[in-house]
Amino acid sequence: RLSLVGSEMCIRDRYFNTERYILDYWVVMPNHVHALLIPVKPYTLKEILHSWKSFTAKQINRLRRSSGEVWQHESFDHIVRSQKQLQKYRHYIIDNWNQTNKTAIISTEKADLRCYPNALS
Repeated sequence: RLSLVGSEMCIRDRYFNTERYILDYWVVMPNHVHALLIPVKPYTLKEILHSWKSFTAKQINRLRRSSGEVWQHESFDHIVRSQKQLQKYRHYIIDNWNQTNKTAIISTEKADLRCYPNALS
């Protein structure tokens, strides 16, 4: 199983939040992460995920005293196109957290998109 420590460090501290992305709901599960975010231009989702995976893999390997790959190469991403879909994915994140008997690390802090006018341009 993937160590929560390395994964949680990156997201909990919201590394580059508001500079490279706007973070909404997220949950760190025992072996994966669910997060709602909006990339801030010029950064892309691919770049952000690479940064997260690189940073957390180094932390996990350091804690494990090991080396090598930690994350899968692919990710499963969805474009949220409506308020209804946003609510659906927010509920999905909460449902995943509930399935861990509320032992996973979660944030249900909503991003106030009015504060980031350049994020969607």
